[in-house]
Amino acid sequence: MNTSAHARMKLPDEQEVQLAARGQRALASCLSGKRKTRRVQLFDEADRAHEMELSISTLRLVEEILNGLAKGDAIRVVSVNAELTTQEAADLLNVSRPHLVKLLEERGTGLSSNRQAPTCSSGRFAAVQGREGASQCAGHG
Repeated sequence: MNTSAHARMKLPDEQEVQLAARGQRALASCLSGKRKTRRVQLFDEADRAHEMELSISTLRLVEEILNGLAKGDAIRVVSVNAELTTQEAADLLNVSRPHLVKLLEERGTGLSSNRQAPTCSSGRFAAVQGREGASQCAGHG
């Protein structure tokens, strides 16, 4: 992830919001039951069907993404194993970099001294997220 990826994030337009809301409702209605997978069919530009089998946990993630888009939010998915600079992590959490660094140092986790860039440190997203909740820091930067 880099600054240009952050700059490309945009809020969904009204059509995307409406499509996401319909898609989220349709997907949610298909996720109950005991089976651990579901078959999904997508149609390409030439209207050819492509079928795949996906786990319920994967589909719940898609449902969460659609739910966020339906609310008009910009969405970014970050792997828990992603290595982020402290600036990237601060941007994701909507806090200042100094505030995030202070929190990470207080908890003794998340900063990798052997992977420091000249102007910023790096750490795994799981370590950054693993503190007492991202919302606790919002607005404290």
